[in-house]
Amino acid sequence: MKRKIICLVLGLALMLSACSINPSEFSDGTAKDLVAALKYAKDKRTGLCFAMVASRKTGNTDQTGLALTNVPCTPEVERILVK
Repeated sequence: MKRKIICLVLGLALMLSACSINPSEFSDGTAKDLVAALKYAKDKRTGLCFAMVASRKTGNTDQTGLALTNVPCTPEVERILVK
């Protein structure tokens, strides 16, 4: 009986902690770091340019998120495209 209660409590704790989503705000320094980490690429099939950045938790080698957005292929973007 004691084992079932412990398993139930642990299960509920995991469900509650895994389901929470909290909004957060970037500091000015973090925003500048993220912008500096952007990479730009051009899709050869469509001619569209994209800015992208990946995120990961500190100390983890796996990516936890990827942001990708279409940007105008201006001369400035064309100069810094990933080859």
